Amino acid sequence: MMPTTAATTTIAMAESGNQGGMRMWPSESTATLIFNVASLVFVGSLAVGVVATVAVIWMGNVKEEYWESDRRTSKEKIAELDTQAEQLRKDTAEANAQAAKAQLELATFRAPRRIEPMQASNISSQIRRFSGIEFDTASAGNDPEQADFLWLLETALLDAGWKQIDWKGGDIVITRSGRSIAGIVSVANAVLQVHPENVSKLWPAMVALATVLTNEGFVVRAEQGLGVKNDNPTAIHIMVGRKQ
Repeated sequence: MMPTTAATTTIAMAESGNQGGMRMWPSESTATLIFNVASLVFVGSLAVGVVATVAVIWMGNVKEEYWESDRRTSKEKIAELDTQAEQLRKDTAEANAQAAKAQLELATFRAPRRIEPMQASNISSQIRRFSGIEFDTASAGNDPEQADFLWLLETALLDAGWKQIDWKGGDIVITRSGRSIAGIVSVANAVLQVHPENVSKLWPAMVALATVLTNEGFVVRAEQGLGVKNDNPTAIHIMVGRKQ
């Protein structure tokens, strides 16, 4: 047999410069241009990022200052509203108190005049030192409130030792069982009068009576001289009219 001879194969290599006739893309100049542009864009974006970061921090601080100012304004407004609300509560409480006082005064005004037992005892004790003083009485008519108040007042005066006599003045009088004759006059509240010639004698007793009645809460006026006709010069004239 003939010896086998190894086959030798030869492969031709393409030139490295053109890789077998094909050019690289992009070209070196284009790649350089794109690299330079991209580098500039990257650097620019970093600069923009830095500027944006500074702007975010700066504007964030500015916004925080505005928010803080708004919070202070809100707190001041809330404090002002609280003050106004507190003043309104005080004003309302004061108005309610005044209304309650007015209602009480109105109720007191409308309430009939009465001399309670303790008041009668105090009136008697305050004028007892003038025991023996004469007095007569009159009212504005047959009004029950006036009649009741006058009766109670007469009782306190009689308990103090004062002497009641009939009213002498005018043709129309009020006759009562167990009491002296009373006159009819036109007065308001309660009026005390004395004849001018007996002022020095009767004035101290009349002032004492007017004072104690006033202290007990009744409206009384003491006068020197006569505003009504009366023929009892030695007596204190006690007249009760409509409550005003």
